[in-house]
Amino acid sequence: MLIDTVRRTTITTYNIAESLRYYVDTLGMEVWFDTTLVDEVVCEVYDLSAGTPVRVMILRGEIESAESTRGPVVSGMVGLMEFVGLSSPDPSPAARRPVSGEIVLMFGTQHMLEIESRITSAGFHLEGPPIRLGVSGRNVVYELLGRDPNGVRIAFSQMSEIYL
Repeated sequence: MLIDTVRRTTITTYNIAESLRYYVDTLGMEVWFDTTLVDEVVCEVYDLSAGTPVRVMILRGEIESAESTRGPVVSGMVGLMEFVGLSSPDPSPAARRPVSGEIVLMFGTQHMLEIESRITSAGFHLEGPPIRLGVSGRNVVYELLGRDPNGVRIAFSQMSEIYL
């Protein structure tokens, strides 16, 4: 394999405060790294005006201590990147039907009903209640689907019974 690890998924946001309200305040992730940089190479790569500040945050969930044949497994990180001062383009309506190339951010949980309650109480969108998936040869799997404030499709997965 040519890569050693998949480090994280980074989401471009035009409202980092609302993203933090979703991932930190509602889901309980923690800020692991936070910096604002002004870098001419970054501006050139992203076709930004010279001097545009870029805020980069990395959030993490629980630390996993599993070992692989190549060392510790590092997972559970979500990056947020905000190009400071740029206004958001008009958002396209979030469709339920998957779009080619669309990212789905998957979170494992044993707290499906609490997550559902917290997300709806905070005013964020879910696509319905948890659904039970019939996956042949696997344990019971429930998924809860929604979108974050940036329109990223989110799936919470619980591999045990939940009581509705």
